[in-house]
Amino acid sequence: MNKHRFGKWIVVSKLDKGGNGTIYNVRDAEEQRAVLKALKSQFRNFENRRKRFLDEIKILKKLASYSGVMPLIDASEDDLWYVMPIAEPLNNLLNDSMPLKDIVGAIRDFARILAELWETYKISHRDIKPANLFKLNQRWVIGDFGLVDFPDSAGVTVEGEKIGPQHYI
Repeated sequence: MNKHRFGKWIVVSKLDKGGNGTIYNVRDAEEQRAVLKALKSQFRNFENRRKRFLDEIKILKKLASYSGVMPLIDASEDDLWYVMPIAEPLNNLLNDSMPLKDIVGAIRDFARILAELWETYKISHRDIKPANLFKLNQRWVIGDFGLVDFPDSAGVTVEGEKIGPQHYI
């Protein structure tokens, strides 16, 4: 798998697989390390997932200067992948040694980010769970905008359709 490439990005290892994509640890020729999310193609409703993935890239580009959102480093809308910095997921940080003050501070920051996204951009994330909340450079950020709702979105969710992880919807 070390020879597998996405544009200039070389796969170092597979990190995880989610509902829509596979997550890889990648590097470029200058040894910059990052995380790459690639859309999986083996879905019966692939076209809807492709539209959601393209919406995700669109929103990440739109929010490039917003500090509460995981930054986008690189993306390919043709090949359906994007690259983001390496960050620590909240679910890896939540443990008995994390002080209550820090947990409450994280919840406050995430609530502020979500409120600002709605007030400023009319963006609703729709997939808030610990695995999509991160600490990056000592600040909290939200990632994984695959189920995002925003003005002019592709609108592929069918009324009554249950999307997202069962334990959080």
